[in-house]
Amino acid sequence: MMFYKFRKIAEKYRLWEDTDTLLIAVSGGLDSMVLLELCRQLYNSIAVVHCNFSLRNEASDDDEQLVREICKNHNLTLHTKKFDTISYAKENAISIEMAARDLRYAYFDELCYKNDYDKILTAHHANDNAETLLLNLTKGTGIKGLTGIPRKRDNIVRPLLEFTRQELSDYATRNKLVYHVDATNKETIYQRNKIRHDVIPLLEEINPRAVKTLNADTERLQEVRDIYEEYIQEKLETLIANNELLIDDLISEKHSHSLLFEWLTPFGFSSTVIENILSNIEDTEEKHFKTAEHRLIKSRGKLYLTSLKRNSKKDSFSVTKKGIESPIHLKIEPFDGKIQADLCKAYFDLDKLQFPLQLRRWREGDRFFPFGMQGSKKVSELFKDKKLTTLAKENTWILCSGETIIWVVGLRSDDRFKIMPQTKQAIKITWIK
Repeated sequence: MMFYKFRKIAEKYRLWEDTDTLLIAVSGGLDSMVLLELCRQLYNSIAVVHCNFSLRNEASDDDEQLVREICKNHNLTLHTKKFDTISYAKENAISIEMAARDLRYAYFDELCYKNDYDKILTAHHANDNAETLLLNLTKGTGIKGLTGIPRKRDNIVRPLLEFTRQELSDYATRNKLVYHVDATNKETIYQRNKIRHDVIPLLEEINPRAVKTLNADTERLQEVRDIYEEYIQEKLETLIANNELLIDDLISEKHSHSLLFEWLTPFGFSSTVIENILSNIEDTEEKHFKTAEHRLIKSRGKLYLTSLKRNSKKDSFSVTKKGIESPIHLKIEPFDGKIQADLCKAYFDLDKLQFPLQLRRWREGDRFFPFGMQGSKKVSELFKDKKLTTLAKENTWILCSGETIIWVVGLRSDDRFKIMPQTKQAIKITWIK
């Protein structure tokens, strides 16, 4: 019965083509050994991959040995790799579970690239799916987390999602399959195991078909998610330009919370932080909200999303008499005698300049002599006069001759370098945006 159901599922959802070469991920446990047996009976073009994560000492090696023996007995190609999972987790500051996942899928991709495997099959089943749904409910992952484990994503296929763990166990017993039991699966210190051993049994007391019911819900929610994501995408494309969002536009939207949630969660903002942003959304005070790599600035009626990583590690750039094209484009040419009232253009007495000029970011304490004024002024005071946002300040460039500021680019040049009646040579510098 299970054999035919498995084949029907593969055909119904077109999980792979008849000509595809399949790579089966086999750990040595119940689920993957059942998957291997089903595929072995149905298809000729299969190979096996086993990852040894070195997490259970001899037990990990025993799992690998079992998979080796099965593949040898059935003349199946086997790929194995041993990982130092704990070290990888520490180096990348992630959980052991996440480290194993990263290492596993990176290895799968490598094998597919080198050996032209078309699909990778993993043994996730209905119980895994139900556990994932419940786990995501506790984490506030939004509607995406309620759709469970996808049956197919890119070249990863999970053909056992309609089978419960009990069905797999019954099949293994009937067919006398040999498999190993991971002792750590019984330890409820892990969140997933706690759901597996404590929560699911309680739900099954209420509804014996709880796992099947939860899986049916994820199927329906996947359709809802598709409709939801299409709506959100259209709205965000309308509202957001250059990672900027007008607060009034957001507030006027009926589903402002969902829009903000879907915009910011991919950048690491938690649901708690997003709630905090919304609760402060109409305050006039500037506020900053940060993740490890991104920052959201609420200022002057807008939300600005920025990266905390600079595009360039360089602090200063040399500018020759020909100008510079990166990080910003400055064009330098002889002065033609016509001064235009354009903040993107500045005019200087060439003999007062020391080339190459230096282009750098604004620094706290920077001071210059604003054109048309007597005396010096802090650049920060100019920013305040212009009512610049924090983001605009950070993105302002300073052009210097030696250590002396000659132009706060796009805002004001320095009076000491202006063209005078006695000037013999003059240049025009244009900031080309």
